[in-house]
Amino acid sequence: MLSARKLGYRYPESRDQALAGIDLDLKAGDRILLQGRNGSGKTTLLRILSGLIDPTDGTLSFQYSDDQPAVGFVPQNPEAWMLASTVEEEIAFALENQGLLSAMIAERVEIALEAVGIQHLRKRNPAHLSGGEMQRTLIACLHALQPSVWLLDEPTAFLDPYAKQQVMELLTGIPREAAVVMAASSSDQLPGQTECYGIVNGCLERSSEIDVFEKSPLEEAPPESISGIAGMKALYSGLFETQVRMQAEVSHATALRKELFGESRKVIDQLDLTLEGGEITALLGRSGAGKSTLLETLAGTLKPESGKVAWNGNTPGTMRGKLGFAFQFPERTFFSETVLEEVAWGPINLGLSKPDAYNQARKALRVVGLDPDVFESRSPFALSRGEARRVALAAVWSLRPVAWLVDEPTSGLDPEGCVQIGAMLRAEADRGCVVLIAGHDTEHLAVWADRLLLLDNGRVTADGTSQSWWGDQGNDPWPRPGTCK
Repeated sequence: MLSARKLGYRYPESRDQALAGIDLDLKAGDRILLQGRNGSGKTTLLRILSGLIDPTDGTLSFQYSDDQPAVGFVPQNPEAWMLASTVEEEIAFALENQGLLSAMIAERVEIALEAVGIQHLRKRNPAHLSGGEMQRTLIACLHALQPSVWLLDEPTAFLDPYAKQQVMELLTGIPREAAVVMAASSSDQLPGQTECYGIVNGCLERSSEIDVFEKSPLEEAPPESISGIAGMKALYSGLFETQVRMQAEVSHATALRKELFGESRKVIDQLDLTLEGGEITALLGRSGAGKSTLLETLAGTLKPESGKVAWNGNTPGTMRGKLGFAFQFPERTFFSETVLEEVAWGPINLGLSKPDAYNQARKALRVVGLDPDVFESRSPFALSRGEARRVALAAVWSLRPVAWLVDEPTSGLDPEGCVQIGAMLRAEADRGCVVLIAGHDTEHLAVWADRLLLLDNGRVTADGTSQSWWGDQGNDPWPRPGTCK
C-alpha cells in the first residue's frame, strides 16, 4: 500500500536533518500512532507521506486501486485548507475533482456530515467556523473521500470531549482495507489495535507512549537548573516583581459574527461576567459555543453589539499593550522574519529600545521553554505548531500584560510544554493578572484553574471550582450545564 525507504528531509534554512533514515511499510488494516515532542518531525513525515513535499533522501512508493484515492490528509492547521463557500461544498469539492456523479456526491456528503455530527453546519462558511468545527469539517471531507490511507495530524486538538469521542468512533469504523496514521503530541490514542512509533532525533522508533514522553528534561532537571520547576519559579520571581490587581467586568454584552453574504449571527447573548485578578479561570464549552468570541470581546478586537466591557473601569481601547491576547491559530499573527523579531515587536512598538526589547524577548523565550540560541534566528513560519504556540505566548509575555486572554494554549503541545506553560500562567496569576483560558483540555485546565466556566449558546451556564465540577462525577471528563454546586 505504502512503502518508505531511508526517507530523509532537511529544510532549506536548516543545517540539521529533520528526518533521517525512515523506513515504514503500511498495509491494509494498519493503525499507527505517531508520537514525539514538539518539533520532532511528525508533521514533516506526514507531509512527505501525503505527497505535499518530496523527501530530500530516500524513496516513497504507493500501491492502490484506480477507483480509490491513495491518500487523504487532515493537517494540523485546518483554517489554511478551506476553499469553498459552505461546509457541504467543501466536502463535495474533492469528490467533484474525482468526476463522481452528482447523486453519489450528494449521498457521500450527507453521510459524512452525519458521521462527524456537523449537519447543522452544512450552510455555514468554513472560514467563519471555530477551530473545532473546521477540524471536524476536514475529517468529514476525508470520510467522504474514502482514501486507502488516512493521515491525521493532531485531528482532535481543537475538539471538545463529545466531538472527540465521536471522531474516535468514526476512526474505529474505518474499513480494515484502509490504513491509518495519526500524529499526536499528547497522550491521544487511536482506537483498536495500534502500533506506536516515536520520532526521536529525526529517527523513527517502534515505541510506546511512555517511552516517547517519560524522560522530560523539564521534570527531571535538578532544582537549581533553570529548566527545572523550582528553577522556573526562581526565574519568574527575578524577572518581574511588579504586582498588579485587575478586574474585568462584562455587562449585558451581546456580540455578533458576520456570516456568508453579510448576514450576522448572535454568538454572545446578554452575558454578565466578572473576572478577578489573581486567579486562573478556564472557559469551557463545545466547539462554536462562543469562547473565542468572548476572548476577542474582552480584548477589544471585537466590539460588542450592546452592553459593555471594562477593565478596572476602563474600556479595552484604552488598554493598549496591557491586554495580552494569544489567538487560537498563532500563525495568523506572525509577520516577522525571525522568532526574535516577532517576540520583540510588541515592546519595540510600545517604545522600548531595540536592545532592551531583544533582551526582553530572549527572557520571554526562556520562560516558555525555547532556547534563544536555538530559536531566535529561525523563521516563525517554519516552526511546528507546538513551537509556534510557545512563540505566540512569548510575544504576549514580552509585553508584561496585566491580563492574559489565551485561546487553546495546550493545542499541539507535548507534555513538557504543557507543564512549562501551566507554570508560567500560574506565575502571571500570582502577580495579580486576570488569566482567562479558553479550551477543551480538561486534563490540564482542571488542575490549573481556580474557577471553571461553561459557555453554551453565548451564555455562562455553569460556574464553579474543579472540585464542584468533577468531585462527585467520577471520571466524566465533561461537566454538563447545571452540575455545579
